[in-house]
Amino acid sequence: MSFRHPLGQESVYDDVLPSERIDLHRRTAEVLERRAGEGQGSALGVAELAHHWPEAQVWTKALPSAVQAAREAAVVTGFAEAYGQYRRALDAWGHVPDASARVGTSLATLQQEAAEGAHWAGDTAEA
Repeated sequence: MSFRHPLGQESVYDDVLPSERIDLHRRTAEVLERRAGEGQGSALGVAELAHHWPEAQVWTKALPSAVQAAREAAVVTGFAEAYGQYRRALDAWGHVPDASARVGTSLATLQQEAAEGAHWAGDTAEA
């Protein structure tokens, strides 16, 4: 389903019950993940996954997708996007018992990357 105007989308989204929202985000992320596995993914798809997994509260997938999206955005100098994704990753970190193993880095390293992203995005106070 597509909407002509963001306000139409927002209006419909606001009418969906919270439990239904979680399910919609989960199903959307599953479709995006399947497409990526079939070679139909893109950098935008990675960012979309990083949005939908935390909204679906699937933290074990939210964390690595946010880290990947952050790093991919930073490579193409999308520092504001990268910083937003790092914040998502840091929010998800506490929900994942083996977080360090899942993303192959320590919390301290992830925090440093996030601080660098904030700096390059112009948010020096947050950095």
